[in-house]
Amino acid sequence: MKLGEAIVFVEGLGYSVAKVERRKLFRKAYTLYAEFLGAIYLFKLDKGKLYKKIPLSSGKCFWAELEEIG
Repeated sequence: MKLGEAIVFVEGLGYSVAKVERRKLFRKAYTLYAEFLGAIYLFKLDKGKLYKKIPLSSGKCFWAELEEIG
């Protein structure tokens, strides 16, 4: 998945992409900041795979890989 495809996919889920940052200088890894109902959600595109940051009630978090359906 490329950056343009990732943005379209995230917006298709109902989020609006507010900002995109490059994570690594020599790698094509990006962080996407998306908004939904006033809250900010983080998505990560790394090595062609899209991940979403999932917060836990303990205060920690983990990155879950998103898969396209269809």
